[in-house]
Amino acid sequence: MPVGVLTAIYLVEYGRGRLAKAVTFFVDVMTGIPSIVAGLFVLSLWILILGMGSLRASPARWRCPS
Repeated sequence: MPVGVLTAIYLVEYGRGRLAKAVTFFVDVMTGIPSIVAGLFVLSLWILILGMGSLRASPARWRCPS
């Protein structure tokens, strides 16, 4: 919540230029999509970047060998 309040204050008081446009665009996108869609997008990027395999990968594969 403090980040949101500080972002709002920045946009209202000082928001000019490229940074303000980028922040405004990001805020508009985040308010326009449901959180589940954003979560699935982040999950798919995480799987692609970390190379965990498919979305159906078994959690048993993630355990440390004993």
